[in-house]
Amino acid sequence: MRRCCEILTELEEDVKKLNEKIEAFKLEMGCGEPVEPPEPVEPPLNETKIGIVVGHNSGDQGADNIYGESEFEFHSRTMPIVREKLLERGYDAEVFYRPSGVSYDDQCEQIANDMDAANIKIAYCIHFNSYDGSTNGIENLVMNNCTVKSTTMAKQLADELHSVYGYNLRGEDGAKTISRSDNGAGMLISIQNKGIDCTLVEHCFGDAPTSRRTFDDENVFTAAVANGMIRGT
Repeated sequence: MRRCCEILTELEEDVKKLNEKIEAFKLEMGCGEPVEPPEPVEPPLNETKIGIVVGHNSGDQGADNIYGESEFEFHSRTMPIVREKLLERGYDAEVFYRPSGVSYDDQCEQIANDMDAANIKIAYCIHFNSYDGSTNGIENLVMNNCTVKSTTMAKQLADELHSVYGYNLRGEDGAKTISRSDNGAGMLISIQNKGIDCTLVEHCFGDAPTSRRTFDDENVFTAAVANGMIRGT
């Protein structure tokens, strides 16, 4: 009986060694277990590169919101976050800052030149409004000779912000047409002259208490802006 057990043990060891040799041979011949595929690479960036202009500059910071923070301060902090959210979704983007210490016309020219050099396809100039402490709503400005694409961008971003915050859509579905003599026209004209579709965004009236939601949760705000920009591509 003991001898039978010994024989069985020896046979099991032989079988184990034989199986190991078989597996080694299969791997050598390329007929073993399938190799795990590599991790998928990041998807290529969308060909529509988005330009984001922070409204105003360090010398002229624009209007203040209900918390006393200027347009320039708020958007200098939040627009890089919007850019990161766009990159995460596969959309290339770049944030631009207007220079201080030079004329408005020179600021517009530099931004337009920088965007052209960066191969920007669509552009958003980011501001918020301020008036009497009670007026509210979204109005994204476009030139009276702009492309259909520019108007679509303005409306899509306005609609996204409206769906999140419920603010009124001013103008035509959130897009307000302006002429050369209106505020903001210089920047839009300079960018358009480079063949770039663009809109100047006034995403709320920052001095109105009803706009508090925009400034209280910057994660919601930056996600809504990124979504609206993607909708406009």
